[in-house]
Amino acid sequence: MHKYFIGRYNPLENETDARMECLWSRLASTFYESWLLSPGDHPLQSLWQRHDAQSTIELYTLACAIEIFQDLDPQWVKYQIEEIKSTNANNRRGALFELIGLACFHRKPQTVTPAARSQKGYDGIVQVSGGGKLRLSLKSYGISRHNEVVTKKAQQIETAIVAEMRIRGNYALEILIDIPSRYPSEIDWSILNNGLRSVFDLYRGVPGIWGLKNTWVIALRPLPEERTVFYQKSTSYTLIMLTPYHKNERINLFSKFNEACLNLKACCANETQDMRNIIFIRLPWNAPIKTCVAWADEYFQMYPTAPVSGICFFQPSVSQKQDGKSVIHVCLALAARSAYMEWYSRQPSKLNIALPVGIVSNTPSALIFQIGKQVIGIEDRFVFQRGHHYEVSYRDKEGCIKGTLRNPAPGVVTHAVMEPIPGKGKIVMSGKFPPDDHLFLI
Repeated sequence: MHKYFIGRYNPLENETDARMECLWSRLASTFYESWLLSPGDHPLQSLWQRHDAQSTIELYTLACAIEIFQDLDPQWVKYQIEEIKSTNANNRRGALFELIGLACFHRKPQTVTPAARSQKGYDGIVQVSGGGKLRLSLKSYGISRHNEVVTKKAQQIETAIVAEMRIRGNYALEILIDIPSRYPSEIDWSILNNGLRSVFDLYRGVPGIWGLKNTWVIALRPLPEERTVFYQKSTSYTLIMLTPYHKNERINLFSKFNEACLNLKACCANETQDMRNIIFIRLPWNAPIKTCVAWADEYFQMYPTAPVSGICFFQPSVSQKQDGKSVIHVCLALAARSAYMEWYSRQPSKLNIALPVGIVSNTPSALIFQIGKQVIGIEDRFVFQRGHHYEVSYRDKEGCIKGTLRNPAPGVVTHAVMEPIPGKGKIVMSGKFPPDDHLFLI
């Protein structure tokens, strides 16, 4: 019998390897192992071929969702699988969220019925214990084009910074780059790229802050070495870049609301005393969820006859607890009309929405930047964070060489470096960490 889970790290304390093997076998038979192992940039193939904890949790969540609906509606599952395997990124993202999003509501005593394929107006109906029903329209709001531009430009800046550090022999730096006033234009990016060298020319090994033509602010300081020693022949750094959101983000979100409402109207999915229409919309981890709720309230005021009583935002992210361990965190935030609140008050039991693993709350994960003991909150901004820390290994009392492999912050990893014979080359050990904290499936 083929073993699919062998070699994977199991971060789930309540699930045995035998249970995980059963779920992985289900994934292999559903998507076909040959397809999962094929080269390419499909996110599901990438996760299957990775072996870090984060990829395991995402695949586990997908397998649990398939398990739920395989018995309820196998033909619906088959169609969603076809969409997930497609090359159309939007269809793929939508199908994944339909599977996982609807599964979040399948919690006793609630039941979920996926909509028929011919039903284009909504995606499923939730039956709550007291007889009330929710008609769900699911929308997945992906990383915006403006965010993708910031990420691409920031990666180019990261490459330029590493090159400047190597030229000057700066082996351990923390770099913060911010443009406080506006979403950066092409001219702004050119100013930053052209001004990096002059900033590094001015850096003298102590913390400093520089401005570039009233646009960018750049802060440099040595990486703290309180608990470790950085290997001086490698380039260690943490880079954090911040930019405001683009003004079109509100317009893009409104288009999702309008699309859902038009589809509900087209299929005459009217609300009744016992049935309420809800838009359940997935947000990327760095979307300003509090601002999105305010925009949804604004939408209700602008369109008082829109056929929905509530807009519920579902924002998954990878968060770090105080002990340094990572956890999947989902923030649920609701914008609701009085009609929904009246319906909800009549239900005998609380609506239950949950993932098979992780934490669900109505509080978003806090984005923070820490300088020494000072903690600065980050709100309403795109965030790009990357880093590599090359730490010197050490010999214990028994003469064994030891090093620490960690993922101390999103997008930042540590490597253990040793020189078995000083001056005769190095050995670098790296852990199995996700390339970043971007969630592909959830």
